[in-house]
Amino acid sequence: MTYRLPLAALLAAAIAAPAAAATSGAGLDVAVAQIDAGRLVVSGKAATPGLTIRIVGTAYSTKAAADGSFRFTLAYRPATCKLALSTAEGTLNLFLGKCGPTGPKGPKGDTGPAGAKGDTGPAGAAGPAGPAGAKGAKGDTGAAGPAGAKGDTGAAGPTGPTGATGPQGPSGILDTWTVAGLPKDTGRGGYTFGFSPGFVSIPVTSAKQRIFATASMSARALSGQWGVDWGICWRDQADGVLHTDFAYYTFGWFGYASQNNSLSINTILELAPGTTYDVGPCIAVEQEGKIDFNAGAHASLMSFEVR
Repeated sequence: MTYRLPLAALLAAAIAAPAAAATSGAGLDVAVAQIDAGRLVVSGKAATPGLTIRIVGTAYSTKAAADGSFRFTLAYRPATCKLALSTAEGTLNLFLGKCGPTGPKGPKGDTGPAGAKGDTGPAGAAGPAGPAGAKGAKGDTGAAGPAGAKGDTGAAGPTGPTGATGPQGPSGILDTWTVAGLPKDTGRGGYTFGFSPGFVSIPVTSAKQRIFATASMSARALSGQWGVDWGICWRDQADGVLHTDFAYYTFGWFGYASQNNSLSINTILELAPGTTYDVGPCIAVEQEGKIDFNAGAHASLMSFEVR
């Protein structure tokens, strides 16, 4: 006859087993490695602070603290009661204290007696509506009724009130001018701007007023290679200061024995209201007497208001 120790006795013996002794390796000194109240507890010290420690075969990992200490407390129990810790310095195999290997599955127990009949459950929700029935046959058209008598024409209603006057539309173009003639470089050597061939006096009375200007010229170099600036200038008649911002002019080289070169510029001026401005094409040459202005210049100016 074969005698078997009851399962409860085996479990009691496993739980009563002492914790595994301290184990060292892989840069670790493990002080505790056991199953405690159904949870895995592993603690100790690492030789290197911040060392990453992983439980082999799982996603569990931790890092050693600044003093090298580390600890795992997990709801995890290896079936074999064996555990391996992995670090950058190697792998340390441990046998867990207070842990017994999982025994074989026991035989199926007898079926228990049937329980008492439970209370009737609540009524279920109503089922979905059934499909629509087939469409019935079309009925016969009824007889037309007699036409009613024509009603009298109603009296005309009173004339409605006059609507409010709409807002004034935009002013649009206020005026246009043309300046034409032969440019001159006299007195403008060394890239000093001056009106040429002329300018127009334009009063600016509104902050919405703008001045659109476009100008073109054509010339050739008499000898050597010389630079020419061509643009749009404006001058406040109140102070007489001539203005030519960088955005309002263009530059070109006129080479030795060249054919005619052309320069053109167009811009929109937004000038402070309340005064009159002189506006027109401007020219500045690198050195006087080096450019042959053998063709006329042309400028178009337009004053308009924006919305």
